[in-house]
Amino acid sequence: MSAGTPSLPDPYKVEAGDTLSRIAEASGLPVSELGRLNELEASSRLTVGQALYLSPRTANGVTVQFLDALRHPISNLAYRLKFDDRSISGVTDQQGITAQQITQSPSSLCEISIQGADGRWRPCARTVSGVGHKFITLVSSALVVKGSTDRHPAGAPVQLGIEAAPGGQSAQKARPGEPSGQPSRNNPVVLTRKNKGPHGQSIIRIDVAFPPGLLDLFAGYTGGEISPAQWDEAAEELECETAVLKAFAEVESGSRAAFWRLNRGDGAVLPAILYERHYFSRLTARRYDHTHPDLSWRVGYRTRARLGKSDRRMHDGRVDANDIYANYA
Repeated sequence: MSAGTPSLPDPYKVEAGDTLSRIAEASGLPVSELGRLNELEASSRLTVGQALYLSPRTANGVTVQFLDALRHPISNLAYRLKFDDRSISGVTDQQGITAQQITQSPSSLCEISIQGADGRWRPCARTVSGVGHKFITLVSSALVVKGSTDRHPAGAPVQLGIEAAPGGQSAQKARPGEPSGQPSRNNPVVLTRKNKGPHGQSIIRIDVAFPPGLLDLFAGYTGGEISPAQWDEAAEELECETAVLKAFAEVESGSRAAFWRLNRGDGAVLPAILYERHYFSRLTARRYDHTHPDLSWRVGYRTRARLGKSDRRMHDGRVDANDIYANYA
């Protein structure tokens, strides 16, 4: 820290030779207040590169972003945040983000709820404020589209049902045709159009416009299990043991299904893609780290066993749900 600095950036990154008292003096804060904001004692040892928060806004701030299943912002969503015996209600902006709130302390418990179409409030998450501005990303498993209901035909089943893939069939299903319909206001790549079910039910068909060329990446995949001979062939080409190759496949898939269907029930089967946020961060010059730390961060995802534990390499100093890869499987 340079002598005579009139003000410091907030948060401030500790430099060589810094002490809590010197930083407090340069920032105009009492040592006790600086310690309270960062949960530090006056005698605490600082490390070079450590982030110190100089105001309640950066030390105890909480902001939530709501995304749909395609990670598109859910705007105009009614939300409610409860913390420190307070209840704050509002609607999300065009980016699906709530107004920033400031809690009393890092240990403050925050409860997040959203209002459904029936007017009921549904709890979404509970988390502590933590040290630093906590940016919470909540990803829905559903898509948000606008539509209207019609009278249901008498005698028609309420559930349309899903056509299951024929048992034992190894032939790969054809890729879906070109999507059609009107772009959803909430997400332009989601196309909707009214249709009729097999018993005359009024339904809304939802198509998703895939990025150009995405399906071409999987054109050579025909489905089916990997045979022992194929495992051995791949291991020989990579000059490793077959057991080692299988172990890597198990670890990299994170014990989750390694395939997914384009259409639920009867769609073409595609191999899942392992997403690594630290590679994305490096290849995009870190420019998305601040706005989307769940997708772009210089450190990779943590295991579920680390949930809630302190970790200085995380964007808010602890391992949250959006730091665990399983949440984005």
